[in-house]
Amino acid sequence: MERELDARLGFDNRVLDKLKAMGFDIILRPGYNTGSNTVYLAEYGKTIRDYNVKYLIFGDTQLNGAPDRLGWIEEPIKKYGLTVGIIETASQLQYIKQKGLDEVMESTGYPINRVYSSTNDEYVTSSQERYYRWVRGTIDRGIRILYVVPFKDQKVNYAENMNNTLAMIKNYHNTMQDKGYDVKAGLPDLSARMPGSAHGLMVSLSLLLGGMLYLIYLLKPNRRVITGLLAAGAIICLGLNLGLHADWSKVYALAAAILYPSFSSLLLLLYLKQNRGKPFLVQLLTSLAIILGINAIGMYTVVTSLADIRYIMNVDVFSGVKVAFLAPLLLFVVNYLCCFAEAGGFKKNL
Repeated sequence: MERELDARLGFDNRVLDKLKAMGFDIILRPGYNTGSNTVYLAEYGKTIRDYNVKYLIFGDTQLNGAPDRLGWIEEPIKKYGLTVGIIETASQLQYIKQKGLDEVMESTGYPINRVYSSTNDEYVTSSQERYYRWVRGTIDRGIRILYVVPFKDQKVNYAENMNNTLAMIKNYHNTMQDKGYDVKAGLPDLSARMPGSAHGLMVSLSLLLGGMLYLIYLLKPNRRVITGLLAAGAIICLGLNLGLHADWSKVYALAAAILYPSFSSLLLLLYLKQNRGKPFLVQLLTSLAIILGINAIGMYTVVTSLADIRYIMNVDVFSGVKVAFLAPLLLFVVNYLCCFAEAGGFKKNL
């Protein structure tokens, strides 16, 4: 056997060179190795440098070394600035779980982007439907990495499946270019900055002030009660954000989604109660200003609470939608009863 024979277990450079010459970008896709031989991992660095690899998509349900021996892949991600692709589920919610992936994302600072895998549409028999799935994923859901495996139509041979795959990729690229997308430019690195304790403190204090205004208009407590509640609330806000250092973003978003619609409905009822004699158009415009103005604060609070990359990339989801929808409706009844109780009961004012 000749000594020049390349018997490594790593990568076939001839195939990679040919793909690069054809215009393909090389994506690193580590699989899961049940054995103890990880020597081939040392070749990752050379391959990343030689072929300007920028993206990484894990190929199995588990990462080598998961959950606590993941330095072999965390190091090249940080060193070469790789973007980790998280594969969208067939239901389009969150991403396919891979043991060790969460730890890698967290330790490397979430250098991530969503991936649409063509394995999700292998059951689709119409090539046109498959093509439109790719287009809709890019335009409607912001997918920026499309991972395509050769089609597996059993009616044709492998070569024809490959040609059909390449033809559809070309058609997809042409469509995206016609719609103004630059398919040749690399993806920009998304900001992975997380809101800090100071940000959480400001959001919680704004919710405290909003909640106090709601109680003042609703129940009209005396100054001593107001002062005590403000002091206790401020201490709780400081403790939650500067003491516990926990992530309260979902709690703040849910609180804002309940508080501000409820507060706006209370102010609206109070305004209508006190200004019944004004012209209809004035009442209408003022009512819209109250509803939109107060709820705009709530929308801003929700957005600023859930604006980091975990929610943008659907790594985490806000699960309080039903509560945020139902609670303001129930509080509207409370608002109505409290608002019109002094005017002879709510039945009289229906």
